[in-house]
Amino acid sequence: MLAKRKMNCWDVKRIDIVDFLDTNGYKPKRKNEKEAWFISPLRPQEKEPSFRVNRNRNLWYDHGLGEGGDIIKLGCLLFNCTVKELLVKFDNQSFSFHQPKNSVYEENRIIVDSIEEISRPELVNYTKKRAIDLSIAKTYCKQINYRVGQSQYSSVGFINESGGWELRSESFKGATKKDISLVSNNSPHVCLFEGFFDTLSFIELYKETYHQYDLITLNSLSLLKKAIIMIKKYDVINLYLDNDKAGKLAAKKIIELDIGTTLNRSHLYFRDKDLNEFLMNSTYNSKMNTNPI
Repeated sequence: MLAKRKMNCWDVKRIDIVDFLDTNGYKPKRKNEKEAWFISPLRPQEKEPSFRVNRNRNLWYDHGLGEGGDIIKLGCLLFNCTVKELLVKFDNQSFSFHQPKNSVYEENRIIVDSIEEISRPELVNYTKKRAIDLSIAKTYCKQINYRVGQSQYSSVGFINESGGWELRSESFKGATKKDISLVSNNSPHVCLFEGFFDTLSFIELYKETYHQYDLITLNSLSLLKKAIIMIKKYDVINLYLDNDKAGKLAAKKIIELDIGTTLNRSHLYFRDKDLNEFLMNSTYNSKMNTNPI
């Protein structure tokens, strides 16, 4: 009897990532022929899906971690194992072998049709749901009307340093072009955030004092290196990063660089994932309501 051929990396790369995740208990929050969005299997505590699988290319990207790759990298991270160990796991388990489509890959581009003041009822309600006063949202954000293929959409947009828009709505998280965002108040003090709703939450919490700080939004932890270059010029750096593994690692990395006075403010919302969740849960006290320092 011939011995069963062991799987190699090429065999594993033919496995559909969506099927692989489904087999391991991770169900997509939304899915179409071209992509699927999951609560990140690498950060299962998150509330909104930020783990995207490109089904045409059979690749994944975790927007919270700022990392991505193929099924082999995902498997090694998910099971905390080496490539060799991962191949053994695939040999010993029954994974679904649906192959991804062989169609020529063409990324769906976001085409901006118009930019206007936030007015659509669903976006007004979305900002309110995120506990942001509409006047603040209208000051720092715009309503971006755009299309992807033949479909029309609208999202709350927050501009970044490349002139691109970070886009958020009840059902969408993306960007026309990825970069860091800066709200400059010509201050020697800076506050660093991960997402722009955290930045808006800071403004909401500290209406009287937020203008004393420059506000930098990463928009993705993959832009941390660029942000580090930007924050080196400041005398005081206040970190308002997420209370998850990736956010804590990023804060630790910045603190260890010893660039000026660096203060980790995440303890102020230690019961919540991030500053926006803290605001939505309405748990802030008088100490936070007066001044972040």
